Parts: sequence; structure tokens; C-alpha cells
Amino acid sequence: MIKKDRIDIDLVINNNPTMVKKWFEGMILFEPQQMRIRKLSKNKRSKYKQSKFFNEMEKEILNEEYIVSCYDQINDIQSSKDYNSKIIKISAIFDIDIYKKSEQDIINLIDIIMMDSGIVSNITILNDWFFQNTRDLDNYRIYEKSLEGIPVKESTRFKDEMIVDVEKLPGYDERIDDIWFGVAWKMWFNKPYYEFISKDILENFQDCFENRKVSSDCINITLYEDMEDYDNPKNRELQWKFKDATNFNAVLEKYRKTGINRVYDPTHEIKEGDFEHGGIKLTQAYFDAEGNNVHKSQAVEVRIAEIDKDGKVVWKEKRDISDNQ
Repeated sequence: MIKKDRIDIDLVINNNPTMVKKWFEGMILFEPQQMRIRKLSKNKRSKYKQSKFFNEMEKEILNEEYIVSCYDQINDIQSSKDYNSKIIKISAIFDIDIYKKSEQDIINLIDIIMMDSGIVSNITILNDWFFQNTRDLDNYRIYEKSLEGIPVKESTRFKDEMIVDVEKLPGYDERIDDIWFGVAWKMWFNKPYYEFISKDILENFQDCFENRKVSSDCINITLYEDMEDYDNPKNRELQWKFKDATNFNAVLEKYRKTGINRVYDPTHEIKEGDFEHGGIKLTQAYFDAEGNNVHKSQAVEVRIAEIDKDGKVVWKEKRDISDNQ
């Protein structure tokens, strides 16, 4: 039998450790049993201890690459960054009852993170995502799920093997260089994403339950009202309408061939090395004239700090942005 529904929350954001810390602070809505911090546990599981987790997590997320997570048998909160990447992935999987209990707080937190550093985000039901994206017919048999109406095709890898033709399903999604393309129950889009799909298309899409302007650059679309009603034919049709409006297949085809070369416009930057005042990390955060943390292209001031091997600030100063070019 299929397990009870769980909620899957995924965000792709520009490199900003402050937002990662905020994510863990706001999303531990259960009692974790284990944790994984690459440097602390050599990527192995260890028993969760709150103070130890947060102390080590704050150091770990300053690294060029990392994986951090805490979890129990059902729920999981994670963040990761690949080496030499300029983006961070943060996510959570929750029992649906935990999500419902804290839904507005979770949405408020996603709003904050997306407005500050976001690229794209989505919330979906995990079981729905799985069956909209699995190619293996055996999964339908194992979970006693009907194959009626499910498109199949011959595998290009193995002769005489039939697989699910997932690209003909409305909930199929894809990641290219870690950027998500697809359709989900709730979706957030921010300025960097409009390089792929125009802001006009997204903010004018009306075949949905709600299209909400979070900020001047950030849009939140709720496709249908009840997240558990994903198999309703009317809601499946809304998924197709969103894909048609955003020219989903053509966008995928374009970026599958070229990859994604996004303009890097950070709110924070972190460098590793041996620096003048004894630090092994140098951080730069960008601010506007009112003291708001903004993208580098919008900044008038940079705040620079060196951090030693114990995570302590050993030197810091402020500079006009023109002095740092």
C-alpha cells in the first residue's frame, strides 16, 4: 500500500548562509532523532543534539560545498551546496499533519527567503510527485496503483522494456543545473528565474486558485485550493494550462542543450584562504543606503569580515561599494 501523504518543500536560492540558518531555525517542527553534517560526522548519521547541530551547522554552511540535515523516520530538513556552485538547495519533507498545523508560518518563512535570495520554490505532495515522475512500471505494481490512462513507451536503454512516458504526464518536472522546471500545487518565482520564463507570463497567469504578488519581484502561484486534490481532472488540466502558458517543453529543450549560465548577483559572498587578519574565511555582505541586505548590483555598501577556524569574527569593516571594485 502507498504510505500516508507527505509534503515536499523545495527552494533554490542564491548563496546566502543567513537564509539557510533561518530555514533550520523556522522549520524544525518535530523532534529530530538524527543529524548529518559532512565535516562533523564525515557524512555519517549521528544522534541529534540541538545545540551541537546548530553550532556545527552554522560553520558548515560557510564551506564551498556541504550537506546538512536533521530528521526522524518521517520528516527531514536539508540544505546542500555543490562545490563551485553559486546556489543553495534547501528542502523539507513533512508529515502532512505537521505541515497543516504550521502552514501559515511555513509560507511566511518561504516568502521571506524567496524575497531575499530566492530563485524558484515549490510545494507538492510527495506521493503525487513520485508517480508523476517515476519511469518504472514496477512501482505501480508494488504500490497496487492502477496503470489505466498512464502513457508508456519502449525504453531506449533496454530492448523490449516498457517504461512510463513521464513527459506526457502533467506533473512531470525536471532540474537543469539544479534549477527546477515544472508545475506544483504552490510555486514561488523571483527575479533570477525570469531569465528562463518571463515575469509577465507568470504574474498574468490566471488559470489558478491564487496568483499572489509577494514583492515587486517575487510571485507566488497556488494552482488549486486543496493540495490533496491533485488527482482531480480539473486540477490536472490546470497543470497542463500552466505548462502551456510557460512553454514548458520548449524551455526544457533550450536549456537541455545549452545549460544554464546565470548572472551571479549575490547578497553575500564567502571566500576561503589565509587572510590578512588571521581569518580562514572572508565574507562580504551587500547593503543599500537604508541598510537593507540587497543584491550586489543594487548595493552602495559592503560589510566585510574575516572568520577564524573556530567560527569567530576576527576582523570586520564597512566600505563604500565603489572602494571594493
